[in-house]
Amino acid sequence: MMLSALLRGRRSRASSFKRVGLNGRLVVALIVVQRCCQKWGVHTAALDLWFDHLWKWPTVDSSTFDTWSEAEPALIQSGLGDPLPAELLAQLAAAGVNADEFAALIMHATEIVYSSLYAAADNKGSLEDLGKVFEIAERSGVMIPPAETVSHCRINDGHGWGRTLTREELAALRSLDPA
Repeated sequence: MMLSALLRGRRSRASSFKRVGLNGRLVVALIVVQRCCQKWGVHTAALDLWFDHLWKWPTVDSSTFDTWSEAEPALIQSGLGDPLPAELLAQLAAAGVNADEFAALIMHATEIVYSSLYAAADNKGSLEDLGKVFEIAERSGVMIPPAETVSHCRINDGHGWGRTLTREELAALRSLDPA
């Protein structure tokens, strides 16, 4: 009985983002991954590049897509199934962080965007990926921001992506307290 209540709680947490577009879901996933990294004491140059690249996504439009896409850092490929870099694996081991769980965290956050990048926005899949990010974070006691944080990124805008955010809006979201 208690396990089923926990599972319902996890599902309902992600389901509170069902009206949020993929851009907003990505923003929340990045906030959560940053909080996990901070809690676990994990920080590498590869992670910085991964964060910077994905944080730019909600501001990308047709005139900036090629530049953004060409600047893809190597850790994106880890988010799509390649092994994590040796430097990151060493840091995870030193911090006592399960590498498979960390790889899953990176994968699910990356897939929120990349599973739909060259196709229609995958509402259901991105919500499931966000839910997996939440599950991993919650196991470590990391707080999940409320859906209201990105309520302006509606699923009805931008063919499911939500509207493109301004640099100022993104800077404000990115500067939210990571803890």
